[in-house]
Amino acid sequence: MKILIISRYFNPSQKIGAIRPTKIAKYLFNLGHDISIIIYDDTKKGFYLIENIDSTDFENTFSLIKKEKPNSKNNIKRKHSFIYDKIYPYYSLIHDLRDYYAFKKNLKILKSYDAVFSTFSTHSSHLIARKYKVKFKNTVWISDFRDLPNQEGTPYFIKLYNKFFLRKICNLANLITVVSDGMANDKQISKYQNKILKLSNGYDKSDLHIKCKTNFEFELNNKINFTYTGQLYNGKRDFSPLFKILSEIIDENPTFNNKFRVNYAGSDFMYILMNARKYNLESILVNWGSISREHSLKLQEISDFLLISTWNTKREKGIVTGKLYEYMLSNKPVLGFVSGEVKNSEIKKIISKTRIGYTFEEADFLLSHTEMKKFILDTIKKPNNHLKNLNTLEIKSYDYEYIAKRLEEEIMDYYESVYK
Repeated sequence: MKILIISRYFNPSQKIGAIRPTKIAKYLFNLGHDISIIIYDDTKKGFYLIENIDSTDFENTFSLIKKEKPNSKNNIKRKHSFIYDKIYPYYSLIHDLRDYYAFKKNLKILKSYDAVFSTFSTHSSHLIARKYKVKFKNTVWISDFRDLPNQEGTPYFIKLYNKFFLRKICNLANLITVVSDGMANDKQISKYQNKILKLSNGYDKSDLHIKCKTNFEFELNNKINFTYTGQLYNGKRDFSPLFKILSEIIDENPTFNNKFRVNYAGSDFMYILMNARKYNLESILVNWGSISREHSLKLQEISDFLLISTWNTKREKGIVTGKLYEYMLSNKPVLGFVSGEVKNSEIKKIISKTRIGYTFEEADFLLSHTEMKKFILDTIKKPNNHLKNLNTLEIKSYDYEYIAKRLEEEIMDYYESVYK
């Protein structure tokens, strides 16, 4: 098949949104399909088409990119100012729509493809795909949502636009893919159940072979290392329960004093610092700032526990960060922390089924706290014991090679049932 993938972010972008489309494109290519892409170029300030990409387009998927230092006072002040928070969502949407209209005139030169896979965010990817679908009606259009447009805190007028946007996209798309059950059942798109397919994020085995290209050493210092790399979403990803547990362990057993270290890499250090301060554990934090993906994987490799956090509320369910799947490659115990008033989060279900670790849920505080504490202590005593319990078959279902194969089957089934 000839498949067109439309995504604002793609290799070699360091954006988290680049991973899913790049990996799906890679494995669809490996299955023998002709892949073309429409992606955004920051230097050209616009979308452009690359036809018939080859294997070199997937090499060094996460190249080293120089980044500005994330924790300067000016940056924090600008980022969290009232005016910035109010204005930026509108600026971002207008900028995105401008990019769509700038590219729209190029649609007349596009040829016919058997399938188009567009991914949100941002809006422009789906809008380009919709315009293409109007022109080529027999193309199978898969409208992919890594996130849904309206989230807690989305400004009112943008919410109104997003409702209009979703109707335009979902009414015309042939298939709608989402990354979790919670998203599939979200009221924003739940009425399109006959089109919805859960296609989770995943991991790529080849990432195990990524090597650091620069000298960058992480000192172990004979510590028990807990590590999280990534965003904290204005503190919504909350690791306070971890610090409470570590504080209790230290108080109950002084031999653990000065034994713990919590590594953070990203641009939101101030939030995890506030979590630690509640229990006077600022001294065990190490801030690595923004680092490359290669260095992130290296830091995870030398750690004893890998951390993940999300939230599960009545308004927002099924939020599963892609980092969870990356952790499945590590053979390290995973500690999940879920805030919110709703039990049995999707992250808890995944961690339980794969048996890669344990999940603390705020909605089940007493039991979660006791069991998480026990899991940490048991793992410290027997560091590799958790490997005996891994559900390898369940873990394999999150391999991007498997995910791309499933997508291929869905496209071909739809194409044959409707157009043949």
